[in-house]
Amino acid sequence: ALPQPKRVLEIGPGLGRSLVFFSKVRGWETSEIHAYEGDGQRTRYTTLGPRFEDSWCGNIAVLNRVLAYNDVSNVTIFNAADHNLGNLPGNYDLIYSFYSIGYHWSLEHFLEDILALMHENAVTILTVPNCFEPFPGLQSLHHRTMEWRTVWPKDATLKMLIFSKASLPNFNTA
Repeated sequence: ALPQPKRVLEIGPGLGRSLVFFSKVRGWETSEIHAYEGDGQRTRYTTLGPRFEDSWCGNIAVLNRVLAYNDVSNVTIFNAADHNLGNLPGNYDLIYSFYSIGYHWSLEHFLEDILALMHENAVTILTVPNCFEPFPGLQSLHHRTMEWRTVWPKDATLKMLIFSKASLPNFNTA
C-alpha cells in the first residue's frame, strides 16, 4: 500500500474529494496536507498547452465547505492568485494532481516549480492524457507511466505519470 506521507501537496483539488479520501479512508489525518487551488471561473487551457497565470476554475469557498462537512481539518489551502506554485513551503513527500497539471495544463510549463517543492525522495503522481510522451526535462528524472481505467466514462483509459528525483519506490496502490 502507499505509505502515509508526512507532507502532501495536491494541485487543483476541485471539490476536495481526494483530500477527504486520503484523510478519512486512508487515515492520513496526521499528515500535513496542502492544497493549491485557484478561485475563479475563467479558464484558458488546452491539453499540453501553454501556462496561463490567471486561468483558474476552482471555488475555494465550496472546497472549504466540503472539507468542513467531512470534518477534514488538516488541509491548508493556498490560493493560486496569491501564491506562486514554486514558492509554496516545499519539501513535500507526495505531490499529486488529478486532471490539473499534467492533464489540462502541460507539465512542461510547471516542472521547475514542482521540482523546487520536492525533496530527493519525494514522489509526484499526475494524470496525463493517453497521448503523453516524456519530454527532455523529464528524461533526467526517474519516471514511469501506468495505464488505468476510468469509472466514467466506463472503461475508458488514461495514464498516470509517476516521477521522483531518486529511484521510484516499489509500491502498489491497493
